[in-house]
Amino acid sequence: MTILISGLTVGAIYAMVGIGYNITYLAAGVVNFAFANFIILGVFGWLVVSKWSLPSVVGLVVMVAVFALFGVVEERVAIRPLPVGRHAELITTLGVGTVVTGLCTVRWGSNPLPVNAVVSGGFSLLGAVVTWNAVFMVGLAVIFAAGITVILRRTRLGLATLALNQDRTAATLRGVNSRGIALIAFAFALAYAAVISPVVGAETFADVSVPLTLAIKGFFAMTIGGIGSNLGTLAGGLAIGVVEAFAARYLGANFQDIFVFLLFLVFVFARPSGIVSGRTLRTV
Repeated sequence: MTILISGLTVGAIYAMVGIGYNITYLAAGVVNFAFANFIILGVFGWLVVSKWSLPSVVGLVVMVAVFALFGVVEERVAIRPLPVGRHAELITTLGVGTVVTGLCTVRWGSNPLPVNAVVSGGFSLLGAVVTWNAVFMVGLAVIFAAGITVILRRTRLGLATLALNQDRTAATLRGVNSRGIALIAFAFALAYAAVISPVVGAETFADVSVPLTLAIKGFFAMTIGGIGSNLGTLAGGLAIGVVEAFAARYLGANFQDIFVFLLFLVFVFARPSGIVSGRTLRTV
């Protein structure tokens, strides 16, 4: 039970990173590979905000506003000037992520810094100790996966986003403001990164070496779950976390990444559309 709980906790982190990828992918056709770097920036930011003489909620609201501004800047600087269809965003977003991590290293150093749990305490479940922060993290992943899915399917902005994802040219001709929605998506994605960063930091610490792992396994979660599907990404992230935990426990830490990669390859070849396909094709 302890291994399962540990795997679900880590898997929830991977799922939340994958959901962040989906936000910008659906709206702008871009996977923001700097997203994990901004999460860790948020963890360091939370350490700073926690020292202010302000309620935690107020400090988090300040972080959300600042990170939304970062999203606007990233979209305007690293995405909008790029030629359409060249997929140069892979390079520019990785560049942004490298800059963010470099600034964190210069300011706070390379040694991991502990982060207090957002929700302290825990309880015993079938002989395993479960922290409330872990429960909160898994619950947060479920809430965001379901909530963003509802927004996409039940609001005008969400439907416009899905229309852009299905056929950008047709949606634009129908009056959808593709650039405006892309800008909103980047702002929302990084605001979302600010919200989840305190919970993630309690598990990963404030560590500049973490973003690479989160970026890769978050991408795996998105691919396994189904690109564009937040509920599928949730399932993919939890599956990766559980496989990783059991492989590390019974085969050794050196094998956990191997088995995660094998799981990724199985889905790429056997079900490339993922657990829940974000797009369906039909004959017209």
